[in-house]
Formats: sequence, C-alpha cells, structure tokens
Amino acid sequence: MKQAKNKFKQAKFNSVYHFEGEVVIDSDLALRELYSSYLTKVQDAGDGLKPKLTLVFCPEKDLQIKSTSTQSAVAAEEVQEHDPKKVQIKICAKETLVEEEAIKQLHAAARLPGCTHAFGMPDLHPGKGIPIGASIVTKGMVYPELVDYDIGCGMSFIRTGLQASKMNGKKLEQLSQTLISIDCPWGKNVEQYDQFFSKTIRWAGNDVEPLDSSKLERKHLQVLGTIGGGNHFAEFQEIEEVLDPSTFEKMNLDLNEVCLLVHSGSRSLGESVLGAYLDSQKGSTSSCKGVSDDSVDFNNYLQGHNLALNFARRNRFLIAHRILEQIDSRKVTTDQEYAIKDSDCLIDIFHNFMEKVDLELEDGKIQPSWIHRKGATPSTHSNILVIPGSRGSHSYVVKVIEENVYQSGLSLAHGAGRKMARSKAYAIVKDQNPNPHSLLKTEFDSLVVCENKTLIYEEAPIAYKNIDLVVKDLIDLGLVTPVARLKPLLTYKFKEPGFGHKIEE
Repeated sequence: MKQAKNKFKQAKFNSVYHFEGEVVIDSDLALRELYSSYLTKVQDAGDGLKPKLTLVFCPEKDLQIKSTSTQSAVAAEEVQEHDPKKVQIKICAKETLVEEEAIKQLHAAARLPGCTHAFGMPDLHPGKGIPIGASIVTKGMVYPELVDYDIGCGMSFIRTGLQASKMNGKKLEQLSQTLISIDCPWGKNVEQYDQFFSKTIRWAGNDVEPLDSSKLERKHLQVLGTIGGGNHFAEFQEIEEVLDPSTFEKMNLDLNEVCLLVHSGSRSLGESVLGAYLDSQKGSTSSCKGVSDDSVDFNNYLQGHNLALNFARRNRFLIAHRILEQIDSRKVTTDQEYAIKDSDCLIDIFHNFMEKVDLELEDGKIQPSWIHRKGATPSTHSNILVIPGSRGSHSYVVKVIEENVYQSGLSLAHGAGRKMARSKAYAIVKDQNPNPHSLLKTEFDSLVVCENKTLIYEEAPIAYKNIDLVVKDLIDLGLVTPVARLKPLLTYKFKEPGFGHKIEE
C-alpha cells in the first residue's frame, strides 16, 4: 500500500486502474477506500482463499475504461457479521492521513457481535488494541474496553477574565516560572473532599450531582484536581481570528479575553472501574469481553462509569480553579468559594464514554443503540465545540451542523490525533533536540510548562497530525462550520510538586 501511494503521487502517474473492479482510482481518498474495502474482504475470507488486489499504474490518457461510479466523500463499506448482519463502516477523512493499523482496528471493532456501525474520525489513530478517534455503535451488546480506562476524559473551555493584550512575552515567562504545581493532592483532609462531593456544581450549564465519596478510594482523592500524563493539559489561549462573527457574538466572548482549555479525565478512578469490569469477565468463555446490555455485569459497570463521568467533570473544575486562583486570588471571596463560576465555563464535553441513544437509520427507522466513544466528541451535547491541536498548533472553535450529525455517528474529532507512536516520537524528537528545554517554546512563541522530559519528547507537535487538515475534513464533509481560530499562549503539562502535602484523616 505504501508503495502504491508513493507511485500514485509521482507526476507521471495520473491515475490507477483497479484490475478486479474495472474502475479508475483517481484520488488518494479513493485509493484509501479501495484498500479499506480490500482489508474487509481479507478478514471475511478467514483461512480460506484470499482475494486479489491488482493495481495498474499508468497515465490517464492510456486508460480506455472510465469509472462508472462516484466515490463518496465519506468512505462507506459493509462488513458481513457472524449472524450475518451488515455493519456499516465510515471513515470521515478526505485529506488527513489515516494509518493502516487504525483502519484494521476499526474493522476489528466492527466485527464484534452486536455492532451495527463503526465511525472513524479524521483524527483516527491506533491505540492499544482499540482505535482512538472512533465511535462504535452496538445494539444489545456493550464493550467497555472500547471506552478504555480514562472514562470521562474530555475538555472544558473557560473564560478567564484575563486580557490577551497583557499576556505578553515577559508576563508569560513570569507566569511559567511562578505557577505553583497542581500535581499534588488538592485537599488537606478527607472532610474537605466530602464537602466538595456533597455539593451540586453548575458547570457549563450542567448540574454535576453530589457524589457518594464512600465509593472512592484514597488513591482517587489524591489525584482529584490534577491533570495527569499523556496528552492531557491546561492551556491558556487567545483568539487569533474570528471566522463566523455571528456565532462568535452569541458566545458572549470578548475578542481580547484569554481562554483556558482543560483536557483531563477521571484519572485513576476510570482505571479502577474498567479493571473491576475486566476482573468480572475472567471466568467468561467469551473472547470479546462484551456483555448483554441487560446483564448484571454491565449494570455494575455502568454505575462505575457514571461515577467516573461525575468525577472527571469535577476534576476539570478543580484544575481550572487551582490554576486561576494563583493568577488572581481575588476571585475567591466569602461569597465565592472557587476562582471560577458556572458562567465562566462555556463548554464541558466528554470524549471517552458510552451512552444510549435512539439512532435514526437510513430507512427512517429508530434503533435503540449504545455509542462507545474513545477519543470522539459527541456532536449532540453542544452545538459549539473546541477541537484542540497540539501544544504548538492552533485550536478551533466550531459549530455543529445539526442536520448532518448522523453522517458521522453523532460524533466528531476530539483533537489532532497522533500520527506517531510515543516511543517513535521520543526517539526521533530526542535525537533532533538533545536538550529538552529547547522544546519549551513553540513556533507561536507560546511557552510550555513541563518538567517531565519524557512527556516533552512524546508530546512534541511533530507527533500529531495537522489540526488544520483535521478541521478542514470536518468542514468539507458538512459536519461543522469554523467559528474561531485559537492560538496557544502557555501550556501546562506537569510541574514537580516539591514536598506538597498529604491528605490527612
């Protein structure tokens, strides 16, 4: 496939002829669709006779056979299931490169019993056995592993009241040096956590209901209000350009106001929830680790899953509070306990979770379904979303085109998506930049606060896809319209907490 793509891009080859299908392949997208379809046929063949794929490379003028079909912008295929139901797979990408391994993982998920649809977003990339940037729809069966460990991971987009014009180089440098680590326990004692969990919090228009803290372990309390590793962050951003003035005006956002984008999840709690579910399946004869949606095991998982969603939203709330309290301590008063209030948070959205929906099928029928999202943002929870890039690229505010939400499984891209595995990124970036401190300033002159060398290398901008192409794909496929482009100012990843403090009884 790689050889085919390389040849296809050479100037002397204007098109490719698919011998078995007797059609002309005249674009990268069509070639990708053909190969994806071929993988499906190989998997369906099992141990039997493998299908052939013959491609002829030649100038278009030498081809006598014209293509009689139009390739869809969204790659649509049908995969035969065991029962044998048909499963529709769609990869919502035109210009963004989607790796072969990610396509294979999406196909593998589509073959799970009960699966009816599998959607890959433009940021689709391979995970540890499951695709990231995917929305998997099932009927009757559920697969917690498709959500993975960080249940409730998502984004909060927050107004800060800070003026972008005052966040110049000197101010940013000072802030990066003086910002106290939040990578240590937030509360001083268990009572403080109990009080926090007992309150209903209004956050981005959502009621975060009281949480039963007796269901949490000490290790869960210790990480509440912390960002975590991997691609999680808290980033100050300024609005570089407004692309849809009318929609932007409705957001009640000042053009000169700095925003804070927080990306984090349920930390160790999600890991405990999925771990408990997997333990319950150890005696199962099923190899796919899925269960019926009316089973006791799933009901137990769902309770833990929903607990993790609550915890994750509270976690993002406290991360914002802990950072903004340092910048302006006046925000905390006798009347306002935290440095943020509900109206400050414009968006809070999950992208790792499952939910039950009534899915409208192409024939107009309604199918009760479960959507499993791993790195996929729901397009039905908010009509305004933020799609972030890497720490050295733009982020975008977008508006959902509501009449087209079913075309992508009620989901959208959650970010740029990795184009390079962490180990590969670490090796390449470290070789090019022996001094990790050289990576703490980006091409935007924005600063990065990160005292973990491994994270600096693994999360370098080069490890991610082009966010401009990811968003362009969503626009071209009629899924969103762009509202504003955001520019990073300061990105917080990790800072050594020093001695910090421990949670007292």
